[in-house]
Amino acid sequence: MNYADLTDEQKVKVKGKTPEQILELAKQEGYELTDDELSAVAGGQDPAWMVEAEASCPHCGAVALKYAGTNPDTGNNYYRCERCGRICK
Repeated sequence: MNYADLTDEQKVKVKGKTPEQILELAKQEGYELTDDELSAVAGGQDPAWMVEAEASCPHCGAVALKYAGTNPDTGNNYYRCERCGRICK
């Protein structure tokens, strides 16, 4: 399944989620991801799975932000800008 194949409701559910959270949502939906799909979600190889950011990069203004990790102290996700490569919170 590609990001483009998701329903609007599913796209809202995965927005801003970590790869692990996306995999859990797929499991809850009863969908088994193929190895290629797992790689695309977890490794970010498919640009369609990039986060559709509500805010732009504060450094360059781009909206192509990709999940980069979760702050263990706050639990907040952080993202890397695909244009300038900087971390955005």
